Amino acid sequence: MNGDTTLQKLMGKDYYAKIKKILQPITTIPEDTLNRLPPFIISMEITRAIMPCKTTSYDIELWKMANTAGLKLLALETGEEHMRPINDIPLQKQAASLKTKLDHLEKSLNGKYSYISTYKLKESLFEDKEFFLYQRNRKWVPIIEKAIQQTPCFFAFGSAHLLGETGIIKTLLTMGYTVTPVKY
Repeated sequence: MNGDTTLQKLMGKDYYAKIKKILQPITTIPEDTLNRLPPFIISMEITRAIMPCKTTSYDIELWKMANTAGLKLLALETGEEHMRPINDIPLQKQAASLKTKLDHLEKSLNGKYSYISTYKLKESLFEDKEFFLYQRNRKWVPIIEKAIQQTPCFFAFGSAHLLGETGIIKTLLTMGYTVTPVKY
């Protein structure tokens, strides 16, 4: 976060103490760094901390696998572009959402399982789909199209980018491409 904004100032002393207590067993992030992270990022870390199973970042795992195999790696957007939708959410709104999550940790955990269930039903839980998903999908499709015309490719997306009429799958099908699901 920029300027003199800190997580403790946004959240208040009691909420900040609760955050530190929850994250302490799973992170080695120095406190001065932790105190500068936006509430959205803290919320993701809290979800990871309260899950009853080990979680992983699929994108990091896929990058590791590709590196091990000596495959060329490209990204559909820069790190800054990836973070832009999150950074555009006002910090006060992020903090309010995190406070609600902290006040209802068990409900938050159930919400994570609800997300998994909803994915299976081919639905999305994003509040602002245009901002988080559709704009990015539209930007990515020409990049995907150019890449697949040059060489066989593998793309990995968050599940929400695949869904619905404006999802990557439907868009590529509409453009005449064959999209084959991989069963696991």
